[in-house]
Amino acid sequence: MGWNWLCAIFIVSSMPPYSDSACTFPSILSGSWWDSNRGVLTFGSENINGLSFTIYGTNLQNWDCWQVDGFQGQNDGGTLIIKAEDFLSAFGVNFYVYLCLNLTRISAYSFYYYQMYDRQTNANNERVFVTDAPEDSLTKDDICKKQLDSGFDAEFKLLLKKGSEYGARQELPDQLLGNFEYILIDTNGSYCSSLGGQMETCNDKKTMVFDYTKCKKEIAYSTSGNLSCVAKLQKGSHMYVMMYNPDPAEPIYRFTCFVVSMDGTRASYVYKNCSSNQSPDTFSLASDGSPIGGKLSLKINATCYNSYYETVWTTRSPTTMSGSVHDTTNVTVQPLPHDTTNVTVQSLPPKVTQIPLPTDRPSSPTTQNADTIKHSDSQENANKGTVSAEGGISTGAIVAIGVTIGILSAVIITVVIIYLVIKRRPPSIKRKVLSFMNISK
Repeated sequence: MGWNWLCAIFIVSSMPPYSDSACTFPSILSGSWWDSNRGVLTFGSENINGLSFTIYGTNLQNWDCWQVDGFQGQNDGGTLIIKAEDFLSAFGVNFYVYLCLNLTRISAYSFYYYQMYDRQTNANNERVFVTDAPEDSLTKDDICKKQLDSGFDAEFKLLLKKGSEYGARQELPDQLLGNFEYILIDTNGSYCSSLGGQMETCNDKKTMVFDYTKCKKEIAYSTSGNLSCVAKLQKGSHMYVMMYNPDPAEPIYRFTCFVVSMDGTRASYVYKNCSSNQSPDTFSLASDGSPIGGKLSLKINATCYNSYYETVWTTRSPTTMSGSVHDTTNVTVQPLPHDTTNVTVQSLPPKVTQIPLPTDRPSSPTTQNADTIKHSDSQENANKGTVSAEGGISTGAIVAIGVTIGILSAVIITVVIIYLVIKRRPPSIKRKVLSFMNISK
């Protein structure tokens, strides 16, 4: 008997709780966890508390372990199949609800997971498996589908160990590492116009910091302007980033999911988890089709991924690298791509000159001062043996003068010696020498 016909013909009622746990949960899951979509879940040895689904008018709150696959190694994830203790009944037929969770380990304190089934229109579009088939006739392949509907990849959710939120933080993706200006657009309008908002992620590469003194409009439901990265996934041409809100007061939403363009210039966000209809340029849509969340238009002023600041600077002169190069007031920059080896800069006055990036980047964030830039060895070699611009004599000229002086000195000494020899010899010898030298007395 199928499930889809239920919506048309019968009334559903909730029967007394039924429990027939067939397995125990891995010990790594024991205790309380934040679920990005459901709030706080508590795993016992055989059941989960806090997980609530409303399916065809029946609220299902108690779930038992039905099958566990994986979780063998310390860093391994696996698959959990859980079964609702309550069941749906109509005309004497019981319908059971199963949920398949495929977990991937992120850290010692976090997993991301997918619900492995197509959306069920008769179950509030939840990804659950509903059947009247006997339990002993079911297999994992019945409950956990491998081929799912389009957009499924975007709908990951997060489990974060309660009390270990700081240890679960992850470094932001390259697209969000840097100093940015932004414009915010939400369902009510545009804010921080003319790139008035500012965000930086270089001081702590695991945290987004929005400067509310520049633009007071709150971002991603955060009163403090601080959001911690807890998961990042690249799916197709988009980067998906799950952020945790550490505000001490209970926020409206503890988790926000960002969809970021690969060049880091556009992003959208929505509470809880990302949706299949969301992109960096479009809002997520609620179940009734209305837009929710917000969008950011980002201008990258500097990046700091791979422990290195890559900054575009202006110079005081278009033909020299001397003087101060840190005035970035009027810099206009093309968006930096993920690969910055061929970054180009718009030529707008004042002229913008990009400083070449070194081959070996330093191990800690640093900026390059133009006063320290030196000519290459080849240029230095080319300059050797030439006269300086100030009119000084080169080394080659000095050597030539020295050689000339030495030759002249030798000639003079030789003449003096000959003269002394002639002066002291007898007249006959003197005449012969003079005759040899063709000198007449």
